[in-house]
Amino acid sequence: MLKAGKRIFVLTFIVIAFVSASVASAAPAVSSTVSGYAGNWILDFEVTNTLGVANLDIYLWGVALPAGSISATPASWGVFAGSGYTVSSFGGSDIIYDYSWMFSWPNFSGLIHNGDTLGGFQVTVNTLSAPPSASWFAFANDWTNGVATYGGSDYFNTPKNPGFEGTIVYQAVPEPSSMLFFVAGLAGMALLRKRTAQ
Repeated sequence: MLKAGKRIFVLTFIVIAFVSASVASAAPAVSSTVSGYAGNWILDFEVTNTLGVANLDIYLWGVALPAGSISATPASWGVFAGSGYTVSSFGGSDIIYDYSWMFSWPNFSGLIHNGDTLGGFQVTVNTLSAPPSASWFAFANDWTNGVATYGGSDYFNTPKNPGFEGTIVYQAVPEPSSMLFFVAGLAGMALLRKRTAQ
């Protein structure tokens, strides 16, 4: 059995390790919904600033998807750079981001502040099948006095202007024929249960 002093040291070490791990993986959280049908898939994105640093606000965000177009943009944001943007020159990957947005300068109310979520980043994709995944990037910066810095290790570029990348993996969107088989199966099970109950 550990003595009281050693137990406190071990617990302190565990707490420090946990806090360090959570700080080191605080990249922005991105979620998305997929709706529509073959040839007209609508992907709607929300971005949450989970960086945990006051004044370190997300100001630039984009996504890599197949052929399509931007169909909605949040208020106080605008389309940035068109297609073909890459973050490789900042130390990120060489993924080509087809759709990207930036807050409308100098409307600082459009920034995604620490703990806030902004939705309405919408892309319509013209492929037959729904995209299985979407790669994204984001940049943050302190637009007040420039002293806020990111303390995690999961970024590229600089701690004062950190960049992040991630991927959303979608669950398969059922095809109409698959849904028909599913409903028919449920109806068959209900009929079978009714017969066995009699």
